[in-house]
Amino acid sequence: MNRNYLFNLKGVTIYTLNNFLTDQECDYLCELVEQNPVRSGLAGEGEKQIDYSKNRTSSTAYFNKEDRTMKLVDQKIAIELGIPLEYGEQTQGQIYQVGQEFKNHRDYFSDSSYINQGLVSGQRTWTVMIYLNDVAEGGFTEFPILGQTFIPKKGTAVIWKNSDGKGTENSATLHSGKPVRKGKKIIITKWFREHRWQPEVDIRQAKLHHERIKNGLPKEQSLKVASIKSPLIKEAINKKDIHPVKIEYVNGIPHARYKSKEDIPRLTEEGFKKMPIPPLVYGKIYAFYANGKLKETPEFNPTDNGHLSEYIASKEVEFPTKMIPLTEELKIIIFDGLQKTLEEWVGRKIERTHCYGIRTYNRGSVLKKHTDGFDTRIISAIINVDQGVNEPWALQIDDHQGVEHEVYLAPGEMVLYESAILRHGRVKPLNGDYYSNLFVHYVNLT
Repeated sequence: MNRNYLFNLKGVTIYTLNNFLTDQECDYLCELVEQNPVRSGLAGEGEKQIDYSKNRTSSTAYFNKEDRTMKLVDQKIAIELGIPLEYGEQTQGQIYQVGQEFKNHRDYFSDSSYINQGLVSGQRTWTVMIYLNDVAEGGFTEFPILGQTFIPKKGTAVIWKNSDGKGTENSATLHSGKPVRKGKKIIITKWFREHRWQPEVDIRQAKLHHERIKNGLPKEQSLKVASIKSPLIKEAINKKDIHPVKIEYVNGIPHARYKSKEDIPRLTEEGFKKMPIPPLVYGKIYAFYANGKLKETPEFNPTDNGHLSEYIASKEVEFPTKMIPLTEELKIIIFDGLQKTLEEWVGRKIERTHCYGIRTYNRGSVLKKHTDGFDTRIISAIINVDQGVNEPWALQIDDHQGVEHEVYLAPGEMVLYESAILRHGRVKPLNGDYYSNLFVHYVNLT
């Protein structure tokens, strides 16, 4: 499925996906939306959770969470963005009859509505809007600052990034749903949050905040009490085993000064996790990889008996691996694109260290099980870029209890792992022509 990106749009990441949903899925969801719609509301300000305005005249439908089709659609959306589904709000359906519209607005919360909607779940980061039908006339989606207009087309998704979280909102995401002139427009919309979506907790914290204000507590002090910037990181910092790690910067790269591997804390329960690569990050990596295949060169010469010869070998080819070096620009995109995911996983602040290049293992290659250097490679990710294999090639990795697991990655997937204390490798020869991946490394600051 091809992503049609629009570039140089005032820092807004926005793209479309044609045929994201099938005709059958669209028709089924249209039926659900038309069953029991209610007046569409807006995020309320002051003490109002929901408000109503003549600026938004559509109707909204809420789906049964157990509906099988809706579950599959939600999963498809989450996989497309590479964001855990629990970060997403409940998907909504909207129907616009003739004359109905949604005037210029932004999906992220204003400072006031954020208090009611985002003290725990955080700001809206991504919007996924999917057209469920073709509109006879009108009903366009317009981004006036970007100079872009989207015509409703059945099954097409329009996806854009509103922010990275509170304080990074992009005002150029201003958009509107133009009046329907003939027929009707039916869409579904899903918003993702900065943290795991917890609407009941957001409401409770907002009510406590408003009560504190009534009792004379200054607004800023009240918000410090009510707001939780990152629940997972906050929970981790409250644990007794959390303490600052001694960090020393060498040539601008942070080094964690643990005395030995035994001093490194276990950061997660199992030690590794498989998940999709954020699509925008993977898209950049794959485009670079496809353009750089001709620049691929052997990573090392096995006859030199260098450091890598101790770990990587092949009995079938002269050079077991090849390498495509990364540009500094791409390294930044990868580091930035993965850091939040890794921080949420380990529940701690981390800082980037190394991202070498795209390593391609050739036929018959093996990688001896090992642990990584504990000064700069404590929290890491292996990204599967591409592969041409006759059978899946496993990564063997030991969990914190010493039990070995086999992890299989498809292109577009990655495994997060505590690389300095978990033994990992690929001990079975590669049965295939190539397997291309790259490694991203960080150190923890707590």
